[in-house]
Amino acid sequence: MSDNSARPIAVFDLDNTLADTAHRQHFLQRRPKDWDGFFGAAPADPPLAEGVELARRSARDCEVVYLTGRPERYRRDTLGWLAPHQPSAGDLY
Repeated sequence: MSDNSARPIAVFDLDNTLADTAHRQHFLQRRPKDWDGFFGAAPADPPLAEGVELARRSARDCEVVYLTGRPERYRRDTLGWLAPHQPSAGDLY
């Protein structure tokens, strides 16, 4: 960021910050853990109102960026979840 007028960046994780993963935690209680099941169920995550509202408020003064540990092969599902719940436009990493 070389521009002195650039806005600060606010980074938001998805899982358990913006998206409630409680309904899919059972996939991780198995041995071995079922990561495909866990991430595959992500489109059904309900939004976490407090996290979404914080991201919305942050977007007033900051550039919002979404950061996730979800595998790249779930990008389409993740973007599909963000579309209706996204508190602010922002890049997904």
